[in-house]
Amino acid sequence: MNSISQIFLKFAYLFTTIVIITSIILSILSLLHRLNRKTHEFGILKAIGWTPSEIKKHILKETLVISLIGGIVGIILAFVINYLLTFISIQIIIPWEMGSSIPHFLMSNPEAPNIVNVPLLFIKPFTLSLIIILLLLVIAGIIGLWMAQKANNIKPVEALKHE
Repeated sequence: MNSISQIFLKFAYLFTTIVIITSIILSILSLLHRLNRKTHEFGILKAIGWTPSEIKKHILKETLVISLIGGIVGIILAFVINYLLTFISIQIIIPWEMGSSIPHFLMSNPEAPNIVNVPLLFIKPFTLSLIIILLLLVIAGIIGLWMAQKANNIKPVEALKHE
């Protein structure tokens, strides 16, 4: 029974890792897409007199706030779903060798399954949540700096000719 639980635990870690990596990739792609759509606006802001440092601050603030709000909403949603899962219990049929000290041939009804109800636990990984938020902010900061550099290379004339 212990080896089966270890297999499920390893699968849970693998699945969690895949979910975290996928969410990081999706966060990066959504931030890049959002900032790529706004490069035209950054060219216009440069045309009206914004300095490169002001554009850089604006992009950094925007990416960090969006990432922080998205991360907090995601973690709250994960805690709510985790809490709702505690109302579910899993029934596990245990063989007589593990579930009873009486051999099956001495039992009154040896064909009756020995069932154990295992409730799902409510896990509160606050340290993991903090690490995820910090990682999300670092990634958002790197993307924000990269997009600020990209936005500062836009010539105002190019942005205004599309108006």
